[in-house]
Amino acid sequence: MELVEASRNVSPRRQLQMFREAIAPDADCAWALLAMARRFSDDREKLEWVGRAVNAARRKLGEETMSTDGHPFWLDFKTRPDMRAMQLKGQLLINFGRGAEAADVFDELLRRNSSDNQGIWHMQSPLLMELGRPGKMKELVGRHPDVINVVFSMCLMLSALLDGDTGEVERQFAAVSNDNEFTAVITVSPDVARTVRWQNGWSPGLI
Repeated sequence: MELVEASRNVSPRRQLQMFREAIAPDADCAWALLAMARRFSDDREKLEWVGRAVNAARRKLGEETMSTDGHPFWLDFKTRPDMRAMQLKGQLLINFGRGAEAADVFDELLRRNSSDNQGIWHMQSPLLMELGRPGKMKELVGRHPDVINVVFSMCLMLSALLDGDTGEVERQFAAVSNDNEFTAVITVSPDVARTVRWQNGWSPGLI
């Protein structure tokens, strides 16, 4: 992690040199491998390096850590390279149209870190709807009963719409509209949504 911090204020060429210097004596330097992956603009190359980072991180952690129920993943700082690499792997799989594989990756992350410090459910809940798994989406939302979130509400609203449950559609629409004043515009007219001047750092891409 010190390597990543140290590389933030140097030129891209120097960054690349630092990452290579870290990998040369330690082929399992997962932070450096992950940082290298993020440098690529081509998703195929990026996915290849992410795979290297995941394998390296798991070799460093060892089988005992990886297989121990209740291990404090994420809170244990040594597990973060693997957790971050897995998150990026899931995002890349979505880019390649491999949503079912991405959902499996996100499921694994959520099993390890039920508190979800990474915000994986932001990606997993709409992905499950896209895959036609509304039941699993509802199960995921049910694990976070105290969370009032536009992503959850939008997914629940879509699920209710598909079920023909107009009462639930209205309830979730009210919840999501209260959470964000622009939701009604987006839901009713995506074309109009593109003309809205977004405020407070929020945009349609966050849904």
